[in-house]
Amino acid sequence: MTLNLVNQVGESNPQLFRELKGRVIPRNILIAVATSLLGQLLLLISFGSKLPVADGTNPIYNRYCTGASKEYSLPTCVTDGLGSFIINWQLWWQDVFVWLSLIGIFALLVVGTYMLIGDLSKEESNGTLNFLRLSPGSSFSILGGKLLGVPILLYSVAALALPLHLVSGLSGHIPLSEILGFYVVIGSSCLFFYSTALLFGLVGNWLGG
Repeated sequence: MTLNLVNQVGESNPQLFRELKGRVIPRNILIAVATSLLGQLLLLISFGSKLPVADGTNPIYNRYCTGASKEYSLPTCVTDGLGSFIINWQLWWQDVFVWLSLIGIFALLVVGTYMLIGDLSKEESNGTLNFLRLSPGSSFSILGGKLLGVPILLYSVAALALPLHLVSGLSGHIPLSEILGFYVVIGSSCLFFYSTALLFGLVGNWLGG
C-alpha cells in the first residue's frame, strides 16, 4: 500500500518520488513511529514523577498542588475525602503542552532545516545538485519535492505527537483557536526556514555550487 502511494506520487511529482523512494521504507517508518511514541511516553513519565508523593505526616509542597502558598514558595498539598492529593491537572497538562511545543519547535525548525541542508550538501558531493538546477521540471515541483520529501520521517514523528499535543492543550484549558493558531505559525515558520535553506542551496554558491 505504501509503495503504491509512493508510485502515485511519482507520477505527479518526480522529485518528491525521488526523495520518498529511499526514505519511506518499513525500517525507517518503524523507527519514526517508535521514536515518537517512546518520546511521548518518556515525557509523560517524567511529568508523572513530578506529582506529589505522601511523606508520612510531613507537609508536602508541590507545583501541582492546590493549597495555599506563601510568597516565592510552592503550594501546599491538600487531600480530598479519600486521602488523595488534589492535583491541579490544568497546570500539569499546560506544562506537558508547553514542553511538547518546545520539542516540536526545535525538531521541526532546527532538525528539519539541518536535514535539508545536509541533503543539499550530499547532492553537491554526489554532483547531482547542478542536475537539479538544470532539471526541466518546474522550480515549484523541485522545491515542493524537497520540502515534502526530505523531512518526511520528521513529519511522521510530529504527526504522531499531534494527538497528545492537542489533548494536553485542551485539558490545560487552552482555547482550540490558540492551538490551531500555533500550528499555523509553526507551519509558516517551517515553510520559511526550509524554503530559505533550499533557495540558497539551489540558487546560490554557498555550498560550492
